[in-house]
Amino acid sequence: MFYTRNPREREILAEKHASIIGCGSLGAAIADMLVRAGLGRMTLIDPELFAIENVGRHILTQRDVGRPKTEALRDRLLEINPGLEIETRHESFSDGEGLLVACVDSYRCESVVNAVSLAKGLPAVFVGIYGAVRAGEIFFSIPGRTACLECFAAFRNKQEV
Repeated sequence: MFYTRNPREREILAEKHASIIGCGSLGAAIADMLVRAGLGRMTLIDPELFAIENVGRHILTQRDVGRPKTEALRDRLLEINPGLEIETRHESFSDGEGLLVACVDSYRCESVVNAVSLAKGLPAVFVGIYGAVRAGEIFFSIPGRTACLECFAAFRNKQEV
C-alpha cells in the first residue's frame, strides 16, 4: 500500500477534495504532493497548454508539450494514485469546490477565487512566487474566521498620491 506510513492521515485525506487553480510549476508541484499525501478528489483548472519553455521548471516533461496542462498533469497524478478521482477543466477559473488552491500569477484570477471562496464559504489558499523567485507568499483564508484576500491585500491596490 502506498500510504501505510500515515494511515490515519490517509483516511482523512481520502475523503477530501481540492481544486487546484493554475497548473504551472507551483500548482503542479502542490497537486503532486497532495496526491502523494493521499488526497482522494481533485479538480485541475488551467486554460493553458504546456509549452516547451515550461519544461525546465515543471514536473511535466517534453512528451507533454502541446497538451493542456490539466490533462497532462491528470495523467501524471493517476500514475501516482490510480484511485484518485480527478476532474480537469481546460478553462479560466469561474467556480470550484473543496479547498481552493490558487497558484496563479494574476491578481484578477485571485480576486475571482476570493469571490467564490466567500460566496460558497470555501477555504482558500493563495500561493505566489514573485520577482524571479526572490519573494513569495502563502495566504490562507477561511470565510467568516479570517480575513479574505481582498481585505488582506488591499494595500496592493492603493496608489500613492
